[in-house]
Amino acid sequence: MQPPFRFMHAADLHLDSPFRGLSKVPSAVRERLKNSTLNALDKLVDTVLREELDFLVLSGDLYDAADRSLRAQLRMQKAMGRLAEAGVQAFVVHGNHDPSGGRSARLDWPASVHVFGTEEVGCLPAFTREGKLAAHVYGISYRESAVKDNLAMRYRVQEGAPFHLAVLHGNIDGLEGHDNYAPCKLAELAASGFDYWAFGHIHDRRVLHEYPHVVYPGNIQGRSMRETGPKGAYRVDVSEQGRVRLSFRELSEVRWLVREVRIGEEDGEQALQDKLLEAAEDGRREAEGRPSVLRLRLTGSGALLERLLRDGEAEEWAGELRSWLGSPR
Repeated sequence: MQPPFRFMHAADLHLDSPFRGLSKVPSAVRERLKNSTLNALDKLVDTVLREELDFLVLSGDLYDAADRSLRAQLRMQKAMGRLAEAGVQAFVVHGNHDPSGGRSARLDWPASVHVFGTEEVGCLPAFTREGKLAAHVYGISYRESAVKDNLAMRYRVQEGAPFHLAVLHGNIDGLEGHDNYAPCKLAELAASGFDYWAFGHIHDRRVLHEYPHVVYPGNIQGRSMRETGPKGAYRVDVSEQGRVRLSFRELSEVRWLVREVRIGEEDGEQALQDKLLEAAEDGRREAEGRPSVLRLRLTGSGALLERLLRDGEAEEWAGELRSWLGSPR
């Protein structure tokens, strides 16, 4: 019987993402977004420490670019140092955004941080906080951005541990809307002999299979209107009997939200004002107290909608709506 243990599975941190295309966003919001990925990292570490988890798994794309920003690397070093002081191991693979071949600063990292290499799949022991062997953790990092090989087929279970955890960045079954890097098949993963596949690359959280678990936690901070709603990581609890329980932990500093406002043929300005406020308040409730960026998408027909689109009145309404809801702090 194995010792019970618990770990955090996170991916796609994209630290220090530039958040391009926000020229019309108020400066206070831009500044908050600029720091949001770094603050989400701090929340990730806070959660691991507060919940006394045994170790952390990071499944690629820690950084936003191959040539990693110094600010992102220093924040990561600080975060890993906090985990090390608490005796928490971290297991890391690099993905297509942060391949090992990119430029990086020469920094010292705690011995408890294990970064998998690019030549072959590595296998390392993970321990509980009491020092008991919890699992073998396996991983391989990208050497360059565009990896077309099926890396999952290189993974082999090595005996000697009660639980086998594979960490990989890649696309399962050619999921649409994402580059087909390190492509693999769900059927292959399910038959591989591993207990848990900790994937990164897809920014929506998805549990594709159970026993063995094949999991995308999504990214920890949305970076555009294409990445709406809660973002974070999965806490994974493994029982003495090997039962796996997933619990989502939201980590995002800012939520992205989209609401549709439909304008009718006979609607006038008062009706529009009422609908805009209703949509904004609905978005505020969904944000659950977190700062948010809300996009209101106008649809429908009629003279009012034509005027909004033709004369640029939509921008005036947006400015007034910000004023009604209160300026961002």
